[in-house]
Amino acid sequence: MAETTTSEDFLKENLEMPIATVNRIIKNALPNNTQVAKDVKSLFSKAAGIFIIYLSTHANEICQERKKSTITAQHVLAAVREIEMEDFLPSLEKYLNEFRTISANKKRAKINKQASQPGSGKKQKTANNNAAAAAAPAPAETKTGTAEAETDDNAAAAEATTDSAAAPTASET
Repeated sequence: MAETTTSEDFLKENLEMPIATVNRIIKNALPNNTQVAKDVKSLFSKAAGIFIIYLSTHANEICQERKKSTITAQHVLAAVREIEMEDFLPSLEKYLNEFRTISANKKRAKINKQASQPGSGKKQKTANNNAAAAAAPAPAETKTGTAEAETDDNAAAAEATTDSAAAPTASET
């Protein structure tokens, strides 16, 4: 006989961040002499999980309104605006740009490593094509695979990026 899971059981089992991660975040956010009770750490962990569900639900609604099947960073940033947490946008956009840059650099390094290894000319040609693709920004894709620009979100992200140079990093917030 299958057990039925209540929403409370689901929350207990699935929404908690690892306590070590919560401890690290708290330690970096608060003064050194601040003590935090164990049950409060668990509460922070649970609250973080609930916030992720809340934000992802809003991002999914935005995604569906735009008739998309994949939630993108632009949907999440729009959801942050929707839930009136715009103060976090500069830090989030800065992090997103850094993440994309690091990912592109790793991909280029891997492609260059493969290209420098002795092999067939076909492998070299594929590596060159991949390097060109890694250097170009990836378009947002729809269900059918056609590129569709989200100009309002991209323009807002580009505008915020120019203003985010003085924004605190995620570890400073």
